[in-house]
Amino acid sequence: MMYCTNCASKVSKKDEFCGDCGEPTGNRKGKTASSLVNPNSKNLGRITRCPACNYNASEFLLKCPNCGQAFWQSQEALDAYMLKSQTHGEPEVTSVQADTGGKEVGFSGVSKGLDTKWARYLAVVLLIAGFIYWPDITSWYALQTFDKNSEEYMLATEAKMTNKGLSIYISNQPRVLSKEDFRALCNATEIDELGCYYPSQQKIYVLGISQAELRGIMVETVSHEMLHAVYDQLNEEERVKIDADLNKEIIEPDKAELKTLIDSLTLGDSYELGSEVYAYLGSEARNLNPYLEAHYSEYFYDREGVVRAGELSDIELAKIKNVIDSQINQLNQYEKNIDEFDRVIATQENTLEYGYFSSSSSYNRYYNTYSANFDKRKELIGKYNELTDTVERKIDDYTELLKSLSSTEFSRYDLRSPVQSR
Repeated sequence: MMYCTNCASKVSKKDEFCGDCGEPTGNRKGKTASSLVNPNSKNLGRITRCPACNYNASEFLLKCPNCGQAFWQSQEALDAYMLKSQTHGEPEVTSVQADTGGKEVGFSGVSKGLDTKWARYLAVVLLIAGFIYWPDITSWYALQTFDKNSEEYMLATEAKMTNKGLSIYISNQPRVLSKEDFRALCNATEIDELGCYYPSQQKIYVLGISQAELRGIMVETVSHEMLHAVYDQLNEEERVKIDADLNKEIIEPDKAELKTLIDSLTLGDSYELGSEVYAYLGSEARNLNPYLEAHYSEYFYDREGVVRAGELSDIELAKIKNVIDSQINQLNQYEKNIDEFDRVIATQENTLEYGYFSSSSSYNRYYNTYSANFDKRKELIGKYNELTDTVERKIDDYTELLKSLSSTEFSRYDLRSPVQSR
């Protein structure tokens, strides 16, 4: 009596196939062992994990050492497997028949182990990549979700920031604020403080300016604050090289005004100084050396455009002030002329009252001269008062512009009261 190598049922030596499962018995002459394997049979194979608890188990165990799950229906089945292994070699399997209450539990031993192994490798790789590229991932996400219609985004567009510059700008959550909010969030105490950057909070705040002619100053400001954030991201080698070039540029004659401005700032250490020089030159200076221009071009498509925008706003302010100054000079001249008429008229009035005239006609001629001077003085006072009203209005407008550029209280341009006509 023999046993079927597949299901361990009893078969006779004359049987070519198992009566229970149809597995070839190997008793047919002229057939090789491999040709006698029934392709529809379930070949028993090596077990690497328990189908019930997934425990790693050595081959040929009768049951799981972890949970007690039976791997084989009987010792005879194991013997049959051993016989088949010796006859046909050790076939690959995709399922085994375990003692699970008649239910077949399918699993891939070797392939499942490999899949789990590669899954672990992939998880580790993803974890490392996420750690390395997390700042880039967060910047990309911030850029994708930022409101493209917001004032903050429009200013960055006007500053012609590259994707790299825009990504750094957006990742620092920029906000355009009212004067009250700006003073509170930036602790603003200086008149000309227009923006601030908090690296620990990743925040950029900019003072909102409603006047269209001064928008270029806002463009310049967002560029300035973004460059502070860029400076923080430079590695030590880059920073040393850039600081050296900046220190050479800042002493150039055409940068004298910027140097005076930077020298007036209250800074804590050399790092803050380097950051301010980097931000000021990058957003306000023309004609930098090729190395610095190439460096800043990573963050701006048109850095000269940023400088030009700020300059145009400064020019507009300068034009308004020049007109006011010119008109004030005219007022001062009017005032001198009026004072001169006052002296002449006072003398003439004294002569008319106490002087000696040889005839009434001479008196009348003198009086006519006095009267003409009086009328000229009155006309001059009228022009003075009219120009004073014009200058007052321009000063009010100019003061509002200056106030919009100041995060703190700003005093009105001083002008003496107009002369009253008689």
